[in-house]
Amino acid sequence: MTRYHVITDAKTGQTQSIAYSPDEEGAADAAEIPTVEMVHGERERRIALPLAVTLAVGTIEINMDAPSQRNIQGLASVGQYLAVANPSQTTNFRAYDNNTYSLTPADLVGMGLQVAARIQACYAAEWALKAMSPIPSDFTDDQYWP
Repeated sequence: MTRYHVITDAKTGQTQSIAYSPDEEGAADAAEIPTVEMVHGERERRIALPLAVTLAVGTIEINMDAPSQRNIQGLASVGQYLAVANPSQTTNFRAYDNNTYSLTPADLVGMGLQVAARIQACYAAEWALKAMSPIPSDFTDDQYWP
């Protein structure tokens, strides 16, 4: 496929088409072919989107940036400990909406499992996309992602 620059004369309104040079064609082709790194970036973007988790207190939305993921996985570990040591103890948790929720040990573990499920699903979607040859140009479309 030959691409063209379309140039319009501001005074006369006439247009002129000039074919891309071979270097411009190559650059345009490279820009249109998704790379593995681009799919990786989309995976990370999707993992970091806020996540709605269902707990005993109801469905709450949580942050999923890297520090939040670390904190939630830590709280899930605390929940496992508390489930044995002090199952009636609650832990305050501030959600995406900036409200504080009192979570049970089971809530903490459940939240951690739902976070892990989101991350695993995004990785699986990425692996499926990277296995395609070529990677679809619309790889960011929701149809490919959980």
